[in-house]
Amino acid sequence: MMFVNVIHRADPGSDRLEALRFQQAEAHRNGIRTTILLTYGAFFDPAVLAFVQQQHDGYGDEIGLHLHELMCADYKERFQTDEKAFYLLPTEVKRGVLDFLFARFEETFGQPPSAIGSYILDAATLGYLRDRHSSVEVAIVSCFEEGVKMFQGNNQEWYLFSDGGPWGPYYPSKDSHLCPASDEADSVGILGLPHLNRDMVLSLTSRDDLFASHPLNLVRAKANLGARCDYLLHFIDQWIAQLAYNSSGYYSLFVSPPWITPGHPFVENLDEGRQLYAESLAYLQDRTQAGLVRCVTMTEFARWFAANVGRNQPAVNLSRDLLCGSNRQVFWYADTHLRVAIDLNAGGAICDLRPYVGRVDRNLGPDSPNLWNGNYPFLISSAHRGGYRTGPTHTCELRYGGQSVLVSEIRTSGQVHRSADNTIALIVAPVVLTIGNLRVTIASSYCFHPNSSIDIERHVTELSEPAAMVELRELHRGCWGTTEYAEDLRGLVLRAQNATGTASALTYAYRSRRLTVPCPTLLTAEIPPLRCRVELIAQNDAEIGEAIEGYMFRPFYTLALTKSVRAGQCLRSRLRFSPL
Repeated sequence: MMFVNVIHRADPGSDRLEALRFQQAEAHRNGIRTTILLTYGAFFDPAVLAFVQQQHDGYGDEIGLHLHELMCADYKERFQTDEKAFYLLPTEVKRGVLDFLFARFEETFGQPPSAIGSYILDAATLGYLRDRHSSVEVAIVSCFEEGVKMFQGNNQEWYLFSDGGPWGPYYPSKDSHLCPASDEADSVGILGLPHLNRDMVLSLTSRDDLFASHPLNLVRAKANLGARCDYLLHFIDQWIAQLAYNSSGYYSLFVSPPWITPGHPFVENLDEGRQLYAESLAYLQDRTQAGLVRCVTMTEFARWFAANVGRNQPAVNLSRDLLCGSNRQVFWYADTHLRVAIDLNAGGAICDLRPYVGRVDRNLGPDSPNLWNGNYPFLISSAHRGGYRTGPTHTCELRYGGQSVLVSEIRTSGQVHRSADNTIALIVAPVVLTIGNLRVTIASSYCFHPNSSIDIERHVTELSEPAAMVELRELHRGCWGTTEYAEDLRGLVLRAQNATGTASALTYAYRSRRLTVPCPTLLTAEIPPLRCRVELIAQNDAEIGEAIEGYMFRPFYTLALTKSVRAGQCLRSRLRFSPL
């Protein structure tokens, strides 16, 4: 079953109240109960409070809090600040805002809220909610992959940096709100939700705020034709299709009143925008009647999730390009140890990798080390650094006759297999590479052992010259960072170890040095800022292992295993992450 939250925000003012009335009426017309999240100013508008209470009493809609739209006269006077982003306030001011809103909510509605929303709720804030406002069971904690590209696309005015987290529901860690908790002791105890569902292909290549479960965002993206948007319906169906890989699904439809209020700068035709919004609700109701979707409130979903899914469950997503019809696929996987994206358009190369094992602090505000930067650091991000040939990536290189070619230069496709023991495999369709006069067919697979490691196999299934021998080189190239700009890699330690136990090491200094060992067993990169160790482990008698230091113009470390193979043979390796 895919669970759907239809979330509406209640803002002050007659225009926005009229928009909320329209939204609520459309939801109820389709038999959908909603979650209404009140903003700060709404508590000073009696008409809004009366309407929200009537919706709760008459239809069973949930009432909660939202921490956007803070800027009103009472907020400015009470907290003496012009900072309008809750997640960028100092810690004590955040706590003051929460305490005030919770007191006002209980005074107004007779009980505290169990659902709360924000664009970012960091681990420190979630911990305060758990300890001080224990009624909260569920919170919108992040905007999936909204960071540098969003900032640039909004004229450098949108300080919302939350790249690197999961795309679905999870229990955030006490140490970092973007990391799924490994167990109850690690968990902050509040279910975390994304602000919206995103296009999982375009989130790598575009501003993902344009292509999401927010129907009016698609107007901004010019993906509609008047009141019609076939992309939106295909988008909903693609999220339902993820039930093939997961025990349940989650879909958030969250549109705030300004988007359907006259004068919104991104909605040229208000009537068409409202029709599009209504169509999305009607389609969700159609999917509900087909038995594929269940619409619930935020707290209802949180209680179902706690009883049926809980902590420490891996999540999988295999999406294809819906906008342009290219059939490009991207595979995503997340568990408590890591989040990884594999681009089938690039031969099945790892194009994004975030190691969660280090539980890196992502708390925000002027009294935090991170200030504004809530992005979880990456080891690989093709969207921000270089590309598949010259930048950070994990792929396979083929060498023959003094020439080389990367598997990532050929488009392919993939299928997901999930076994009874929860092992998840991505089976990559074979690619045919031409190198000199030789044609080589290579089949790849990634096997994910939850909260442990990834087993990778490169199998040469066919050679145009059956007696030929080729070199396979498993190639992991990485760095660390949160933006396009290179970070300081000094202090990173590279190690190489062979079958006899002999090991060598170097500390990164941008000097192009290379550790090379025969019969390698283990190659590692220790990365103190990420508090993690990356291990590339030989699984079937690799012949050469290399740990390579980069230089200033290409500031990436490289781990590589090489094996000579004939047709029918393979190179197996394991990619593993552990905390430092």
